Amino acid sequence: MFTRHPQISLKTRTLYLVGGTLLACFLLLGVMIDSQVKGHFLHQDEDELNVVADSVKGMLSSLSKSQDRHQIDTALSQAVVGHHGIFYALYNSDNQLIYSNKESDLSHFLLLDAKERVKASALVVVEVQEQHLRGALLGVTLPDGRSGKLVVANDIDFHLAFLSEFHRTLWSTLFLVWLLTILAAWLAIRFGLRPLQRLSKEISGITTERLDLRLKPELAPIELSELIAAFNHMIGEVELGFKRLSHFSADIAHELRTPLTALAMQNEVLLSQSRSTEEYQELIYSNLEELERLTVMVNDMLWLAKSDNGLIAPKKQKIALDKEADKVIDYLSVLADEKNVSIVRDGSVEIDADSGMMQRALSNLIGNAVRHAEPGSEITVGIAQTPEATYVKVNNLGTPIPEQHVNHLFDRFYKVEAARQREGSSTGLGLAIVKSIADIHGGKVSAKSRNGNTSFTLTLPK
Repeated sequence: MFTRHPQISLKTRTLYLVGGTLLACFLLLGVMIDSQVKGHFLHQDEDELNVVADSVKGMLSSLSKSQDRHQIDTALSQAVVGHHGIFYALYNSDNQLIYSNKESDLSHFLLLDAKERVKASALVVVEVQEQHLRGALLGVTLPDGRSGKLVVANDIDFHLAFLSEFHRTLWSTLFLVWLLTILAAWLAIRFGLRPLQRLSKEISGITTERLDLRLKPELAPIELSELIAAFNHMIGEVELGFKRLSHFSADIAHELRTPLTALAMQNEVLLSQSRSTEEYQELIYSNLEELERLTVMVNDMLWLAKSDNGLIAPKKQKIALDKEADKVIDYLSVLADEKNVSIVRDGSVEIDADSGMMQRALSNLIGNAVRHAEPGSEITVGIAQTPEATYVKVNNLGTPIPEQHVNHLFDRFYKVEAARQREGSSTGLGLAIVKSIADIHGGKVSAKSRNGNTSFTLTLPK
């Protein structure tokens, strides 16, 4: 079973990240400074001990084996004049002490490997009589020609005391700076997130009853401008969807009420008294027409609902668009004759599309043109293709459509005016279905109306 972790605020999350990053940086900085200071003292001791070692070696090389012990001791005592805190001792190859400038026991250094020169990496710290000495063991040649050992060391208690105080000062300073930086970061984050808090407050005021509200980009940082623009666009789409849904629900109620009321009234009138067989048959035929109209409307609404939810996939195949148009024109020829209009088709194109959907789109476009064309006029169906797209343009001469209504012609149940209201078997969903078919094929549909000349253009990608 998965456990749900407690949510962490953006402010806290950012503070943790900043604090952790700064802590790692300050720790690294502290270690680097501490290492540099220790390295400085280490190399300083190296240089000083090499000077002492060179001085002692030079003194030993100047002595002869004929000189007595007192003369050797006197010469060696002068080897480190001017060097304070320096310890050195001379031993023979059997580790027997020959000379020591101080009474401290340096025999602990005899356990080391003898070197030619003092190197920082070879320096060792030894505690002698509550003193901390850092030194090394060197190989030398005694005045009598035999090999010997030279221990050189210096007192580092002062260094250790300084480093101890330096460590306390360094880490306490870095810790204080880290705390001050965290405080500054917290204040910066708090003030920096205020625009988000304001946006959150404004967003919380947007409800289904107040979808007209929009966020103001000028009141937020420029980094949030794209987010605000996307949110405003989304709210606009939601508002438009709510309006369409509200209108659609009202239109459905209106469209269904009319035939249902007619059915109920006709049946009530018929049942109010005895009727002949012919009258019953006439009523049944009338009811059947209304029921067929309702069935078509419900099927269209179901098709649009499936299309909106991506449940309809086109079965694309190579089709001749001109032949599909001719089939539709032949089917609508009876209605065209009744309206006293002619239909002319021009152009031929082959495309990859769903044959059934294309027939339905063409039938809705051409049928719409036939219903609203002026008697005696001509309807043209033009089919053309460019390197980018395929175009089907249906043009008819009829009642002009005001500009403010043109963009809404593909809305469901949209009514322009009495002169162009639905008639006959039209459900008011034909153009909406055309738009849906165009969307399914990745295309679009548009309309224009000027001086009574109305045209619908179906554009499909090649």
